[in-house]
Amino acid sequence: MTPGLATVVMQSIQDGNGVPAHYEGIWTDRDDEGLRLVNEVGDAGMNTLLGSKEEMKRVRKARRTRDRLRDKHGQERMTLRMQFLEANDIYAAADGHSS
Repeated sequence: MTPGLATVVMQSIQDGNGVPAHYEGIWTDRDDEGLRLVNEVGDAGMNTLLGSKEEMKRVRKARRTRDRLRDKHGQERMTLRMQFLEANDIYAAADGHSS
């Protein structure tokens, strides 16, 4: 987290508003789920023009999500967050817990 954001998050939670969603560097569950979708579709999938209606809907959603996350966090933070999520998944699997 960017210095100072911890205070914003704690105050928002204390006020009963949950984790604020619109701050660079604050990753919400929605952001993490979206990043996982972007990662699953991958670069090759993002550039596809052919597929079933269902596949193309998923690709369009991944593109929109990628753009939203880039605007909010930037590509470098997206890469770092995906590395964190993957490491966390490995740890959780080894520990016998789901993420």
